[in-house]
Amino acid sequence: MRTVIALFLIGVSVLALRDAPAAVLGVPGDFLTIQEALDASDDGDVVLVEPGLHVAPYPSFDFGGRRVTLRSVAGPEVTILEPNENGILFWLRSGETLDTRIEGFTMRAVSQLFDGPYGLAILVDGAACTAQDCVIVGNESGGLVRSGAGVGVIGGAFRMRGSTIAANDSHSDGADYGGLYVLGGADVVLERCIVDANCQKNILVGSGSLTLDCCIVGGQIDVNEQMGTITYVNPVEGDPLFCDPPPCGDLDADPVGLRVDADSPALPGNNECGVLIGALGVGCPTTNAPYDVGDASVLRLTGPWPNPSASGFEFEVGVEREAEVRVALFDSQGRLVDTVFNGVLAAGTHHLGHEWEGRSAEAPRTLWLRVWVDGASTGSTTARRVVRLN
Repeated sequence: MRTVIALFLIGVSVLALRDAPAAVLGVPGDFLTIQEALDASDDGDVVLVEPGLHVAPYPSFDFGGRRVTLRSVAGPEVTILEPNENGILFWLRSGETLDTRIEGFTMRAVSQLFDGPYGLAILVDGAACTAQDCVIVGNESGGLVRSGAGVGVIGGAFRMRGSTIAANDSHSDGADYGGLYVLGGADVVLERCIVDANCQKNILVGSGSLTLDCCIVGGQIDVNEQMGTITYVNPVEGDPLFCDPPPCGDLDADPVGLRVDADSPALPGNNECGVLIGALGVGCPTTNAPYDVGDASVLRLTGPWPNPSASGFEFEVGVEREAEVRVALFDSQGRLVDTVFNGVLAAGTHHLGHEWEGRSAEAPRTLWLRVWVDGASTGSTTARRVVRLN
């Protein structure tokens, strides 16, 4: 009788452990850092992260094989992850599964310029992971062998939903895939994602499979370079019409610039899938908001107007003293579109303008107006504003 009771109690204890509710670990409420919370977590737990800038330890955040959900409280626009020195952000290599989840973060500012097949924001290396409602922007890599600045999957599996991978820059002597690469027979599925405006190219599937379901992918997929399989399900075509896209590899990229225009095919009413594609949704201002990076006492940039513009715009540049001034238009990938002005301006405010023949169907919806001022006594400073075309 005692033996039967003992076995019964052991069975009840096991069931109680299995049915125990998942713990919620707060950062910075319960733990100062994300890694401390991950180290204290168990399978099924949720780590909730408050808004702010959170820095990964070197070489990366480490789930340690746990099936844990890492989730932001307020979303990717206000919850930013950056690396420590030359590290990356997530390296999944310890048997993690698709139940290991990353939700609601912006991942930026990774800069790895050495040899190695690194996917800089997220590297899935023989394990698995699910990412949702994330923005991967403003990361860069380079080296002598294949590199990738956004997401790299080498074996294992990866799922991404409702996320945006944009303005990442990979420049190497091997291959340049700024957005996503798939190697080692990996199984990758992207649903409701935008992969666009990455330098030099968006996607490589070297081996394995990639399924794109209701996704917007930029046109830089060279089918002749794909040795794996790409399956398109309900593809959505067109420029995503980012409001204010940063240049490729901008380590201080603001995720808010990757909101989309009201005409974007990423919005539920503008695509046949009837869903929001990407992480952020609509949010372009009706007129351009200032975006100055530099000393306002040296350089002032106002306008452009009208904005949006169909055939040209005007703007004003103010300089503190005589200086060499360059003004140019760039597309969302940082490529020069046109030089507007290049010369010497006297101290004061100058009214300038630029005309074009009109926006073609292939042209991007947004351009950067960028101004450089170089003076012997002021050094160099810049300012930039977005120009919306219609």
